Amino acid sequence: MPNSHNSRRDFIRKSSLVSSATFAVPYISVSAQENNNKGNNPNLKIGLIGCGGRGSGAVIQALNADKNSTLVAMCDIFPDRLQTAFKRIKTAMKGRVQIDKTHLFSGFEGYKKLIEAVDVVLLASPPGFRPLHLAECAKAGRHVFCEKPVAVDMPGLRSVLDSANTLRKKNKSLVSGLCWRYDIGIQETIKRIQDGAIGKILAIEATTMGGGMWQRPVNDNMSQMEQQIRNWNKWQWLCGDIYLESHIHSLDMAAWVLGDIFPKNAWGMGGRQITRPDNWGNIFDHHHARFDWGNGVMMTSSSRNQKGSISHYDVHVIGTEGEAWTRTKRISGKNGKWRYRGKPKNMYQEEHDRLFESIRKETPIDNSHYMCNSNKIALMGRAASYTGQLITDKKLDMSMQSLAPNSYEFGDHKAHPIPIPGVTKLI
Repeated sequence: MPNSHNSRRDFIRKSSLVSSATFAVPYISVSAQENNNKGNNPNLKIGLIGCGGRGSGAVIQALNADKNSTLVAMCDIFPDRLQTAFKRIKTAMKGRVQIDKTHLFSGFEGYKKLIEAVDVVLLASPPGFRPLHLAECAKAGRHVFCEKPVAVDMPGLRSVLDSANTLRKKNKSLVSGLCWRYDIGIQETIKRIQDGAIGKILAIEATTMGGGMWQRPVNDNMSQMEQQIRNWNKWQWLCGDIYLESHIHSLDMAAWVLGDIFPKNAWGMGGRQITRPDNWGNIFDHHHARFDWGNGVMMTSSSRNQKGSISHYDVHVIGTEGEAWTRTKRISGKNGKWRYRGKPKNMYQEEHDRLFESIRKETPIDNSHYMCNSNKIALMGRAASYTGQLITDKKLDMSMQSLAPNSYEFGDHKAHPIPIPGVTKLI
């Protein structure tokens, strides 16, 4: 995984060079599809890297966003996953998929050939590969839709920041998969909070409580590397743990409420409470962290995936004159109770409508500030959970620990041991 040569202390300072207008995504009523009805736009060639369910969904949304776009290339590490997705998408989007066999790429290096062949790249592979893939997109100067999280460690995040800077200089759009930013109801809810609907913000409770996790079958004929990638949601180097892979959405909404500034420190706890089979991975099944922004605002953050347990997913904001819940779009404040009642729009589709609209209008979108800031908050909370120590902004910026394998190839791959709070160190 590529490392940045930038000063670690400059991470957030450089991120702040992104216009503050990219923190939130204001709703624009004119869709990309409406803009393309003139019929005079050249065809945009789309390529997909990562052919799981999210990747397949992203392709369909991208094609629906722009009628003069075509899927011309696909890539996945596994040929079977690639073929299954290809057939599914070709059936769903008849006439919009124009891929010959030479543009179905598999293996660890296929992404490079795909990026050469397209205008717009959809990155939906396991998160551990994201810095590598985004760096190649930046080098080639491609527009990018980038799923979350964007990195599973600080070296990877520095690489992503470098790539975002390169894309910005080349006037290319970078749209983040932190999809709640594109939900018009949450946009309105957070605007009201920021406008003082609950007074001064005092505290936030961010929760992502889920049940069991999916698992694909593996066998002894598969190498360790293949077994891990097949079940990427259970390995630190591939998913970053549930705290990054799923809880990052709640952390992102909380950061959004606070203006996308980075906390001063965090401490927490976490562990692996449920007995797991040997091939279940090396992640925790529960995390809890307390963040301090240094301005009087505190946040508690809880994430859990345990089968048979209650589910809860929201961000509760407490102010001097009321309270609000961002995901469920409710406010009980100084002006009484309010709930968003507007006509819903599909936030996943909105991401792609806005991406292709920006390409057609030649007004690039850059979501990199909040994309990297929220990812770094997740890395801070995970470090607090893994180590049991107080993790400061300075300490996190100094981290050089990479979770990436020494080489990307099928074979033996011994993953990092399961963390032990009080023993595991942040390197």
